[in-house]
Amino acid sequence: VGGVALYGDPGASYQVNGNLSAVTTSQSAPGPRPPAGVWLVERSSLSVAGNTHISTQAPTAHGVLASNSTVNLQGASNTIATAGSGAIGVVLSDKSKFQSAGVLSVGTQGAGSSGIQLDGASSATLAAAKINTVGANAVGINLFNTATQGTTLDLGGPLMIETQGVGSSGIRSVFNTANSVVVPVGSSILTHGESAHGLDLQAPTGDLQAWGIAAGARVETQGKDAYPVYLNSKSGKAGFASAGEIVAGSQSAAGIFIEAAPGGAQVINSGTISVGAEAGAAISGGGLGGDTLLC
Repeated sequence: VGGVALYGDPGASYQVNGNLSAVTTSQSAPGPRPPAGVWLVERSSLSVAGNTHISTQAPTAHGVLASNSTVNLQGASNTIATAGSGAIGVVLSDKSKFQSAGVLSVGTQGAGSSGIQLDGASSATLAAAKINTVGANAVGINLFNTATQGTTLDLGGPLMIETQGVGSSGIRSVFNTANSVVVPVGSSILTHGESAHGLDLQAPTGDLQAWGIAAGARVETQGKDAYPVYLNSKSGKAGFASAGEIVAGSQSAAGIFIEAAPGGAQVINSGTISVGAEAGAAISGGGLGGDTLLC
């Protein structure tokens, strides 16, 4: 349909018993429809038994765009590739549910072309994932929560994220997710770029909590003012726990940086933290108040 390879009508259900290949190079679609590889709206669903390959080449041409819909990729190998500014690999909004039973590989090129983006009460369940982004503000996984509603990110296996670009953090989360998220064993998050944090976790109001790094996982940044773990709880408390490996490059002054936590912070590290900067510290920050525990 114009710039859409597969469009799901409201309430429709689509079952693909084999492999799915969806490719679009169009710049636009007719009417209000944005360009996309797969676009599902209002309680529509897509289930693919085989492997999935989705490719788009146009600005804002998302790989998968789901609004209050369900996507179930059951194949062992699922690939989504986008090329264009603002062309995100997977966009989930409202109450959308996305599941990949096999290895999900997402590659994006272009400013603002994040790998996976969630908002509303949407959820993503990933058995294993590899995400590579190139471009300014091309975040690996971008989570837009609110003070009263959180997204759900369920990581069942290794998560491999590599980003290149200013502000291209590995995982960025605003407010808290609906579930606790721990970077699982065997995972690697690596960022290259100024202010491209490994985990960029923020709470404009309330407390910041429910995040961590498991033993056997690694988070590394290589860029100016790029912290492997960045915590900013503007009006409340901040909590974080790591049993994994945290590596800050020579231009980063801290492995875990707490921008603010006026209600106090509890940051527990039972893993390792390496800081390349001569004047760097394992855990650093300002604006701390209340009962604070850093260890």
